[in-house]
Amino acid sequence: CWNSPFDAARQEKMDKVLSRSLSVILQAQNVKKPPNHAGGWRYQPNSTDSDLSLTGWCIMALRAGKLNGAPVPAANIEKAVKYVLKTRHPQFGGFAYHPGSAPNIGLTASGVLCLELCGQHGHKAIAPAAEYIRKSQPKAYDASMNGCYARYYYGQAAFQLGPKFWANFAPQMFKNVLVAQQPDGRWPPADGTCGSCFSTAMNILAMTPAYRQLPIYQRDQTYESEGLSAPGEQQP
Repeated sequence: CWNSPFDAARQEKMDKVLSRSLSVILQAQNVKKPPNHAGGWRYQPNSTDSDLSLTGWCIMALRAGKLNGAPVPAANIEKAVKYVLKTRHPQFGGFAYHPGSAPNIGLTASGVLCLELCGQHGHKAIAPAAEYIRKSQPKAYDASMNGCYARYYYGQAAFQLGPKFWANFAPQMFKNVLVAQQPDGRWPPADGTCGSCFSTAMNILAMTPAYRQLPIYQRDQTYESEGLSAPGEQQP
């Protein structure tokens, strides 16, 4: 757990489980797939297609494992980046669920977060995606499961895009979310497809990346320590 004392025995158990878990993820990526799906992930370990949503979660799992000391081959990260870029819509600058489908703000934010977590800071696809996110930001709270999911991703992506982008983006997001919070602290879902634990957790994660409580979500410190502009602060 975060901020808990180091427990060597517990860490040893985690390392064993972590190794097996990452092995499943890497094997699933290596399943033979058509060229436009190669490098990504889908819902089953033997799936022969991919989507950006599942790919995003698997990339975060690999990053978390690597931060914990697990070996993650660079070749697998490179393949993941190539798949993420296949889902980019060149006309609109956003990212989509599958290559060739229509982009939306949640998946565009997922694409940005994937590139950042894979070390692709300053990639030419990031600035147009940042502009897409900026222009697509909701002006009201969406209580659906998809709304909570998208908000989680664009909250995390906005933080990765740099201090200026975050400062301009976060206030509207906070306003949308906080007005919908119930007196008991939760955010109930609107469509019954998920419980309050999910929607509440996703809203908290969306609003709190600036607290840097989890290493996986921390922004690359190079941009701040050297006074550089983050990718989202560049002109598209």
